[in-house]
Amino acid sequence: MAHRPHPFAVRRHRRPSHALRIATGLLCAALLAAAGIGVVHLRSHKSPDPTAQIAIEERAERASRGGARTTASPSPAPSPTPVASTPAAPATPRTTSAAPRRTAPQTTAATPSAPVPADCAAYTGNRRTGCLLLPTFGFSLREMPALDKLWTRESNWNHLARNPSSGAYGIPQALPGSKMATAGADWQTNPATQIRWGLGYIKERYGTPTKAWAFFQANNWY
Repeated sequence: MAHRPHPFAVRRHRRPSHALRIATGLLCAALLAAAGIGVVHLRSHKSPDPTAQIAIEERAERASRGGARTTASPSPAPSPTPVASTPAAPATPRTTSAAPRRTAPQTTAATPSAPVPADCAAYTGNRRTGCLLLPTFGFSLREMPALDKLWTRESNWNHLARNPSSGAYGIPQALPGSKMATAGADWQTNPATQIRWGLGYIKERYGTPTKAWAFFQANNWY
């Protein structure tokens, strides 16, 4: 019966000869040397990648900036110079300059500059007639200086005075002159009739000759 090797038996391989090992080593060395020369040759002829070069430069620049930021110490901010505060001036209250609407004649009293007469003897002509008629309208002799100035400016106490532009007439310069007919039919020629009408007009509109004169000074009419 023939002898069969056991299936799990380890086969012994022959050890290669010494000469074969040397030849194999030389062949491997030659192959490795040739591969190294080719790699070096390929590397020497390979063109550099511009993208990679740019990336390398950017990394180097960021690294240099980061180093500068970490090493540079921030300079301290200058301390503000204290400024002396000036106390604010008190606000001036605003005043309304608009004058109220005038609904009635101004009746500001004016102090007569002329001395108060003791009686009517100091006056003559139509002025004396006016002085004598003052008490009949409730006015004292204190009102005579103002009345004298008012009608001196209007007509100079001339009972025939006529304003050519407006038509005002008589001592009180009534406009129109026919208004004085309520005091008498002779209003055109009688000074007493004109004075009575004028004193009644002053009393009704202004209260006193002094207030009428003050209004005339402010407005140049009464």
